[in-house]
Amino acid sequence: MARPRRAHRWRHRLPWGGAASLSAKLVWILTGIGMAGTLGIALMLTLVLTPGFRQLEEQAINREVDRAATALDTLRLQAEAAAIAKRQLWQEGTRLAPGTDRTADALADIDPEAVLRGADAGSFFRWREGILSAVGIARVTSRAVGAANYVAVSQPLGEAQIRQRLQRETRLLPMNADMPSVRRSGSELDLRVPLLGWDGRPAAAIAFPIDRSLWALGGKLLIYAAAGVTALVLLLLIILRGIFHRLVLRRLHLLERHMREVGDSGAMTTLPDPVTEDEIGALVQSFNAMLGQLASLREQVEVQSFRLGQIESAEAAMHNVRNALNPISTILSKGLGQVLPVEPAIVDRALEELGAVDTDPERRDRLAAFLRAALAAERSARAERLSQLEMGRDALQNVLEIIGSRSQRTQDRAPLEVCDVTQLIARNGAIARYSRELSIATVFPSRVCLVRANRVILSQVIGNLFSNAAESIAASQNSGGTIRVSIAEREGQVEVAIRDNGEGFDPADAPRLFQRGFSTRKSRSGGLGLHWCATSMMAMGGALRLESEGPGRGARAVLTLQAGTAEASSEIAA
Repeated sequence: MARPRRAHRWRHRLPWGGAASLSAKLVWILTGIGMAGTLGIALMLTLVLTPGFRQLEEQAINREVDRAATALDTLRLQAEAAAIAKRQLWQEGTRLAPGTDRTADALADIDPEAVLRGADAGSFFRWREGILSAVGIARVTSRAVGAANYVAVSQPLGEAQIRQRLQRETRLLPMNADMPSVRRSGSELDLRVPLLGWDGRPAAAIAFPIDRSLWALGGKLLIYAAAGVTALVLLLLIILRGIFHRLVLRRLHLLERHMREVGDSGAMTTLPDPVTEDEIGALVQSFNAMLGQLASLREQVEVQSFRLGQIESAEAAMHNVRNALNPISTILSKGLGQVLPVEPAIVDRALEELGAVDTDPERRDRLAAFLRAALAAERSARAERLSQLEMGRDALQNVLEIIGSRSQRTQDRAPLEVCDVTQLIARNGAIARYSRELSIATVFPSRVCLVRANRVILSQVIGNLFSNAAESIAASQNSGGTIRVSIAEREGQVEVAIRDNGEGFDPADAPRLFQRGFSTRKSRSGGLGLHWCATSMMAMGGALRLESEGPGRGARAVLTLQAGTAEASSEIAA
């Protein structure tokens, strides 16, 4: 497992490893290939041209050495010929003029036999006291005595004579090396040719410069060749990049842009592309086929989503109708179980006794007081029944509005309007008093607060939250429950907070409370109310969140709504 990671790290260290786009990576790769190819070709040219021109230069040096050696051998052989001529004169008996025979000086400190090596004549160069001489020696055998004698001729050689012979500037130098020495500089060669002495070792040397025009021409040729190859490689890279951009990158950019447009607009339009047999054409065909399949699947999902939305909407409507019918059931149950404050038979008997002539005045006063109290109790009971009937009427009206809004929303989206959220809170708070068989106090502000929402849906949301608060209070088994509502306005929004002192919930369950089918009460099914409330608030441009400090510490539901204005309300009314 370590090798892939190490390779991944090295891949990021490459120049194109951090590039994000394909075009940038290809530019880096092509540039690297071009540089590598250029360096390879330049190295190949260097390996091919440099030895060739070096060989040509060595051949030129050898030619110059041979030419100089030939000229020097001519001077040396001239001295040898002069020695042979002198020997001829000696053998013919011709005597040289006194002072002209310098054989002894020429052969001073020299072994003639080492020079001749068995031959009759020989020659060599001699460097003595800064003067170069060509010395020729010939063997002379005396007939009279039979002893060996030698005749030598020494011809001094000056730089001018050698310069004239070689037709170039020369210098005479002492030298101890056996082979020609070459000193190279930028524009010329300093060539040194040895002159062999009597013992076969160099006695001196001539030095002369040679022009390195051929080597300079080779260097220029190498530079021009490398520059030409580099320019050709760059041109080929530019052409390849253009071709690659036209055949691959541009089509990939079109495909990417079309995919982005499909993602932004959602329209499953196919990508027009010329009919090609390459991989890009096959990719476009596969992409268009995928778009066709996605369009078909989206149609199926839309149909299923529409049906599922209808089912969820119907379930939510039934849930809201059930919550709205709970107060009616409670009111009817209280009405059926309510007893009369005074039995009618007792009232009838009191009236008969009050109408009798022989009734005692004191008894008559007590009967009159009893009848007045019975009448007051009846009036109070009648008023209570009337209030309960009004609450039942409001609850029934709420049910009718839910059903009416349900049938309207099946045809059109629920419109938004400016409504008084305080009025909706008061109405649902009064109905919530009869949702359970317990006493629940509702506290809310009395000032008008306008919001922009759908009045019927917002009333159902508040009713659901009040119903959940009542259930939470009933589950906590508190003797007296309280629902407190606070309203705050800030930055064009209205926050309605509904707090209860019920059982609360675990804060870790807060993200799941709005999931469909989730409920904190394991003993009963549900989980539709809060899901529908959250979805409805989002549809109205608002939000709903639930908060609690923990089990047994109550809960807080916060509605966020768009603030409404009186001007907008008057415009809607108009």
